[in-house]
Amino acid sequence: AWTMVTVSAAATPDLTAANTTPTAATVGVATPFSAIISNTGSAGTGVSFTNLFQFDNDADHTTSVTAAQTVSAGPIAASGTATPSSSYTFATVGTWYVRACADNNASFVGTISESNEIDNCSPAWTMVTVSAAATPDLTAGVSAPTTATVNVAQTYTATISNIGTGTTGASFPYFFQRNTLTNGTGSTTNLASSTMAALNYTAGSNTATATSPSFAFTATGTKSVRVCADETSPGVGGVITESNEGNNCGAWTDVIVGAGVPSPTANLTATPNPIVSGGTST
Repeated sequence: AWTMVTVSAAATPDLTAANTTPTAATVGVATPFSAIISNTGSAGTGVSFTNLFQFDNDADHTTSVTAAQTVSAGPIAASGTATPSSSYTFATVGTWYVRACADNNASFVGTISESNEIDNCSPAWTMVTVSAAATPDLTAGVSAPTTATVNVAQTYTATISNIGTGTTGASFPYFFQRNTLTNGTGSTTNLASSTMAALNYTAGSNTATATSPSFAFTATGTKSVRVCADETSPGVGGVITESNEGNNCGAWTDVIVGAGVPSPTANLTATPNPIVSGGTST
């Protein structure tokens, strides 16, 4: 008799890619993206294969995709998974889009024979918000004290603040200036620079005190003083990359220089007073 033979489909793999992570990145900083690759088929892939990551800043993705990278994964058994990753550095801030495609190269050519060849890419492009890098911003406050005595040396202090969004990451210089007239309108002298320790950006601890070298004004009148952060002299220095490089110097602080209290003097005289033998005199 004829024997009935049931012929079944061959066991084959079926590779799919989940949506990528993460959803946020910083411009200019390499960010690793990953996606879970699953084998939902009835057989293992047997060998490793190439996976494609695509990066685009065009929301409709109808034109050429901005960049593509490939990374290997596998082999993956039936019902197994793998999580390949690929790093990308975004050049501009804004909204970008990322997706992964299993068993594909940049030309969308795969090496694994699958039961379904059209479900290899992520279900959707993942929206990635690319933000500006966190950067510090150094500013200087007014100087103190606001009075001085002519020809009497003293130091001046001012607060250096980091009003940016990131730490300075390193120490930096600062220097004071003194001026012969009010509001910096006279002749300016640059004092020797000093160094301040790294200034973090943390609420309550993002300031430090700068101290000038000791000096004396040589004439009475209204003079002025200020401090500049992250510089060793006007336009020189700048070891910290800041979000705003134009606000490092504080406002000129007027200093009233007075004559001070004169030192007391006395004239001493003595009148001869005979002292008899054995006597005393005051």
